[in-house]
Amino acid sequence: EFVSEKDNGQADACQKALNRVETEYFIWLNADDVLLPGAAEKLLSKVSETDHASIVYGDYVRIDGEGKVFAKRRQPTYNYWDCLHGYLFVQNAAAMFNAIKLREAGGFNPNLRFVMDYDIILKLGKIGPVKHIKEFCGAFRVHETSKTSTIDDVCQKETAELRTKYG
Repeated sequence: EFVSEKDNGQADACQKALNRVETEYFIWLNADDVLLPGAAEKLLSKVSETDHASIVYGDYVRIDGEGKVFAKRRQPTYNYWDCLHGYLFVQNAAAMFNAIKLREAGGFNPNLRFVMDYDIILKLGKIGPVKHIKEFCGAFRVHETSKTSTIDDVCQKETAELRTKYG
């Protein structure tokens, strides 16, 4: 079912979507990211091997505005403290999240403009296993008008706030 309605920003829109999810796991893509062919099946196969993982994630490629791959990212195995203090292990364009556990953890924080993905990764990383598959699952688009390129100051501020909150 397609729903289009007014929201109060990306995190609010993601929370509204989470409230509608009727399955144990969900995938969410930002407007300019891409799930690679076969990725959902690959992620689901790892879910079936685990005992209700909080997150299952794979590797990803970086693409330009035209969709051309310019980098491949092989992700390390998740470590909560390394993720908190250094490196975002999980790229949401290449991940599947446990909807039930995310609801229990409080869902998406509507006050965040940039790092709502980092917030839920930290929340879920504290309450259940985070599993990695060594397969390319998503494509993260980088271009001059994306949030990643235009509001880095917001990213830095919100990241510091989350590191204080969860650290």
